[in-house]
Amino acid sequence: MKMLRAMREPLKYVQGKNACLEFEKEMGYMGKRFLFVCSNSGYKATHDMIEQSFEGKGDYYRRYESLRRHFFQRRD
Repeated sequence: MKMLRAMREPLKYVQGKNACLEFEKEMGYMGKRFLFVCSNSGYKATHDMIEQSFEGKGDYYRRYESLRRHFFQRRD
């Protein structure tokens, strides 16, 4: 039997000016692997701040996926 994987979600919602700079501090307790799903404009607006929040914090894995790539592909 294949091992099931659970998706965890935060128990809080964080927002505010430059909140992405605090991503690791606020969400690091959830683990070491993160998947970010966002639009191309969302990626451009947040990527550098999210990466900056992880600087010098250890061995984290981050993957970014585009909404357009997965949800807006043309299906013939």
